[in-house]
Amino acid sequence: MFTPSKTAQIAAVFTQHQGDKISILKLIKLMYLADRESMARYGFPISFDNLISMKHGPVLSTTLDLINGFLNSPGTAKWDE
Repeated sequence: MFTPSKTAQIAAVFTQHQGDKISILKLIKLMYLADRESMARYGFPISFDNLISMKHGPVLSTTLDLINGFLNSPGTAKWDE
């Protein structure tokens, strides 16, 4: 099940490894690749997000919406924390 707080933690790990500054495109691609690698190795993703195809390749749908501020429901309040 997709959990915004877990996904935010994944984003924080990648951001910290990049010196606390990372482009949204690079972050979303790294998170997609981590999910894909987890599926290949263990049979399930890390984020359990929906994968969609965009202009610059596949991305994690809900994660991208959270990053861009398109989701403001009570279930996504953990992202801002």
